[in-house]
Amino acid sequence: PPILVCKGVNMSSDPQELLYDDALKVAHMVEARANGLADDMVKSLEAVRFTLLARMAELQEKTLASTSWEEQTLARRKAYLEAQREAVDSIISEVYSGMGGTIQEAAQDAMQYSTTAQAASLQTAFGFGGGAANVTTAMVANWTASSTVDGLTIGEWLNTLGKSTADRIVAAGREALIMGLGSRETAALLRDKGIQGSVPGLENLARTFLMSASNDARDNAAERLLGNMLKGWRYVATLDGRTCPICGVDDHKFFPVDESRPRLPRHFSCRCLYVPAVREPDQVDQVERPATKHESRTVHHRDGSTSTKFRPVSSEMTTENYSQWIKRQMTEDPDFVRTVLGKTRYDLLKSGKIRLDKMVVDGRLKRISELQK
Repeated sequence: PPILVCKGVNMSSDPQELLYDDALKVAHMVEARANGLADDMVKSLEAVRFTLLARMAELQEKTLASTSWEEQTLARRKAYLEAQREAVDSIISEVYSGMGGTIQEAAQDAMQYSTTAQAASLQTAFGFGGGAANVTTAMVANWTASSTVDGLTIGEWLNTLGKSTADRIVAAGREALIMGLGSRETAALLRDKGIQGSVPGLENLARTFLMSASNDARDNAAERLLGNMLKGWRYVATLDGRTCPICGVDDHKFFPVDESRPRLPRHFSCRCLYVPAVREPDQVDQVERPATKHESRTVHHRDGSTSTKFRPVSSEMTTENYSQWIKRQMTEDPDFVRTVLGKTRYDLLKSGKIRLDKMVVDGRLKRISELQK
């Protein structure tokens, strides 16, 4: 462990609460950086729209006769669609490959900020000096290669999202051809159905992996600076209706430093984090934190896809963990719990046939058929 210099502990408030508050501040800063990253990736995708349009026009001139799509021979249609697929795949693959470097740059920013913030938090809470280490490109490369969400690395997720984008663009191009649209209308269709449908996926990718980078940097800094004083990790989930039961049941759980713990993020858009603990779990006071309820609405996009937008409608401060909070809401606001869990899980929980923690097994939410056995 590193040599730490004690400069006097600030006893004005609980150190564990200071670490928790600072961790939330870091999460907000990382989310802001993720929003900027998502905007950059979307702009790079939008920038190739007219390249795609020009390539499609070129292929039409080469492979199709000067008649309507319905009058083309089967051979000409097949030749065009195969050439279109190949061209779109090539262009979109190049764009998404370039996004990998953009993500790494943003990840290095998030890791450096999180490392520095963690060192400052420990200094404030415990008076330990030592400073923050510089985040190197080698550290970022190691994180990039090892970090996964739902079993896929950043590169694999980019390939998956790129394929979905290419599929939408091919479908939009085909629709424009069948409808006999001009270049201006085709360009609009490529934007509305081909590119805009990719925005939610890129936004989720940015938020999820930058949170992963931040968590990795914060935890490494805590291990380096606390050394043998680190007793374990306190799992922190967000208290609101967007938190899944998989994360919720582990909220405020203590993981000793010598035992395994869930790797974060646990899924796409996971907001969970760990706070380092220098005391045993029975010595740690409950931390007061906000619990928020949201109003949701479904947004219908031009490409036919949907997404959900959330607006906070109420908030309170509580020392409860997720399970305790949901249990109280069963009495105070049952409609909210029904929205979070769904009708069947809500009915099972209300009847006492199953506890919230029993709805999860091996890091996954049990299927309804499993719960009803």
